[in-house]
Amino acid sequence: MPSTLAKSNHDLGVQVERSNYLPGDTVVGTVHRRNAMVCPEATVHVVLHGRTKSKMVVRRNNNSHTYRGRFTLLNSGQKVFQGPVHIPEGVGEPQQWGFALTIPTNIDARLFPQQYDAAESYIPIDPASVGQMALPASFSSGYGRREAFVEYYIEATIRYQRKGSWHTETAVVPIHVTPLNPNPPVADFNPLGRRIQQSVSTQRLVPGMENAELSKKEKMKKFFGSSSVPRFAFNLEVSAPRLLQISNSPIPFPMRIVPMWSATTELIRDVPQKARLVTFRVTLEAHCNIRCEGVFRPHEAHWEDELDLQSEGFGGRPLSVEIPCAIGNTPPVDVGSVIRLRLPARVSPGFTTFNVRVSHRLSWKAQLEIAGESFTVRGTQEVVVIPASSAGSNGQVDGETAQSWIVPPDEIAPPPSFAEAQREDSKQAASDKGASEIAASSKADIAAIEKLNLNDAAPSDGKL
Repeated sequence: MPSTLAKSNHDLGVQVERSNYLPGDTVVGTVHRRNAMVCPEATVHVVLHGRTKSKMVVRRNNNSHTYRGRFTLLNSGQKVFQGPVHIPEGVGEPQQWGFALTIPTNIDARLFPQQYDAAESYIPIDPASVGQMALPASFSSGYGRREAFVEYYIEATIRYQRKGSWHTETAVVPIHVTPLNPNPPVADFNPLGRRIQQSVSTQRLVPGMENAELSKKEKMKKFFGSSSVPRFAFNLEVSAPRLLQISNSPIPFPMRIVPMWSATTELIRDVPQKARLVTFRVTLEAHCNIRCEGVFRPHEAHWEDELDLQSEGFGGRPLSVEIPCAIGNTPPVDVGSVIRLRLPARVSPGFTTFNVRVSHRLSWKAQLEIAGESFTVRGTQEVVVIPASSAGSNGQVDGETAQSWIVPPDEIAPPPSFAEAQREDSKQAASDKGASEIAASSKADIAAIEKLNLNDAAPSDGKL
C-alpha cells in the first residue's frame, strides 16, 4: 500500500511553487505539455486529493489475510482549460496552463457518510461532526506488516480528441500539509511534579571525608548496611512536562534534592550534600493505532516508535550538572534548559482521524551521584505533542513562504483555433516554397553575370 508517487513526463506534467503548505494556503502551479499535439478539443482539469489509509496483514495457520481502511478527506478541483490545442513539432517551450487551489482547513463533510462504516472510525462520521474536524497533517508510519499514512496530492489530467477517439494523460505531484496551530508558542508545559524517595549510605557523607579513601573495614560495614554508616535520606523532586510543542525548546525539566532530616543520621543532619547529574536520557514513544475493515467486525493493530529527545548542549558527552540540595527555598535547576533538550524536527504531533490515531508517552531515566554513590531514578507518563505555532511566522513553513492567499499567475494567451492552425501551416509552406524559388533564381542570375563578365574582359599582355 504505497503512498502516491509523483508522475510527470512530456505528455503531461504538473508543478507547484513549493512542497510544504498549511491548511488555508493556496497552491499555485502550472500544468504543462511538451510533446506535439494538434486537436480541435481538449480539456485540462486539476484535482486536490486528500486521503487516509491503513493496512494490516494477519497470518492464520498458513494463510495471510490483508485488511485495509480508506477514508477520503478532500476531493476538490477545477477546470483550467477547454478548447483547441496546437503544439508544433520541435518547439522548445511547452504549452502551459496555470491554476490556483485553496487547501481547506476542515475535512470536506460532503464526502460523508457515503459507504463508510462508523465502526471502522475512531471519530463520528456524520456530516455535521465531520465538518467541524480540522484537516489532519501529512503522516506516514509503519511496522512490519502494518502501516498507515495521511497524504495529499494534486492530479492533473488532459482529455483530448485525436483521430476520432478520446485520449487521457495524467500527471501527479504530492504535497506536504503541515499542521496548523494559530496560537502563540506555549509557555506552560503542564508539568507533572513527583517526589521520589531515595537514600545513600557512605562514610564520605561526613564533612571532611568527601574524598577519603575507605578502609577495608569501612567498606565491609557499608556493604552489610551497618547502622554505624551515615545515611542521607532525601526526596528527588522532578517536574516532567505533560505537554510538548514542536519547535518550542528547550523542554523544561526542573530537578532538586529535598533532604529528609528526620530519616537522616544525626551526625550529618543539616549538612547540605552535593548532588550531581551524571546521565539523563529522555525518550518519546509514539503509539500508532489503526482500524481496518473486516468481514464481521473491524480489525485493529498497534505499534510503537521510540525516539530519543536531542540534547543540543551535550550530545553524547557525559553530563556534570549540579542538582541543588534545597535548604529553605532553594529553587530547582532546569536540566532541560542546561542541556537544551528539544524535540527532533521529524516528530509528528498527536492526532486522531477516521482510521488512524497517534498518541505519545514520555519516559526519562536519570543517574545521579552523591558523595561518590550513584543511584538511578526513572519515570514515565502520557504526554500531548502539539504542532509548532503558526502565529507570527510571517507565513513561513520550513523556510518557504506560506501565504493564505497568493495571486495566481497571469493567464497565458489561448492557442490558435484548429482552422487558424491549418491556415498558418499552409502559409508557412507557401512561404518556404517561395523562398526556395527565389534562392534558386538568385543563384542562376549570379552565374550568368559571372559568365558575362568573363567573356567581356580584355586579354592581358602583362604590361601596365
